[in-house]
Amino acid sequence: MRYIICAVLLILPLHVKAQEQSADMSSDALSHIENDEHANIWGAQDLKNALTRWLGDHDVRVDERTSIGPLDERIRLEACTSLDIAPHSARSSSYVLHCLEPQSWNYVLSVTQDGRGVTMKHGKTASAQGMQNHSWTVVVPRVSLPSGSTLAPQDLEERSTDVYPGSGSLKTIAEATGLRLTGAVSAGTVLTTYNVAKAPLVMKGETITLVATGSGFDISTPGTAEEDGYKGDLITVRNLKTGTILKGRVAEGKIIAVASFL
Repeated sequence: MRYIICAVLLILPLHVKAQEQSADMSSDALSHIENDEHANIWGAQDLKNALTRWLGDHDVRVDERTSIGPLDERIRLEACTSLDIAPHSARSSSYVLHCLEPQSWNYVLSVTQDGRGVTMKHGKTASAQGMQNHSWTVVVPRVSLPSGSTLAPQDLEERSTDVYPGSGSLKTIAEATGLRLTGAVSAGTVLTTYNVAKAPLVMKGETITLVATGSGFDISTPGTAEEDGYKGDLITVRNLKTGTILKGRVAEGKIIAVASFL
């Protein structure tokens, strides 16, 4: 018994040390991951630092009297490697931070000192910079389209603009094809993520194929969708032959797999 106790006393410190080393390694690994993630993300402080540096380069002193905002501490943007900053307009105390690479985004911050807006006496505005240095591709409808329309290539065209359209604008016809309008749009309107949404795979009133499968059998019959549905959704459908209302799962090819007999 004495030998067993001695052995345990000898092994225990080694075991504790190994656990401590493992915990240290886990902590280091977690810290490394967090640092990598932070390197690829900009938060509120990064935006403030970028604007502070830019203001300093333009002879505007930023001190404890200076307020920059509004800034949501929860904001997360892809880290920017090419950033343009300019006053929103000639007399504005708001500044546009426009990231060009690797992902386009736009953020507007106001600068005040002792409650008064800080304006630039010289320098180009954000819109002037965009018109001189940049061009963007946007997608617009060729004709006016009603709300609920599913966008097709023949309805769309790509145009070039010198006015920054915002980070939510659609950039290619391929990107817009198959999306559905959430509101009516007129010809030439720039399409953005605000006026389009992913179109359901099956739409209410559409004719679909009802399929029921089982051990040794596979039955199909025409039906109609009683509601919109995306792939994988469980929706209400109607058997056109019998008028029976069923529940079915939306699949590719406008097929609804029903759980009961047709």
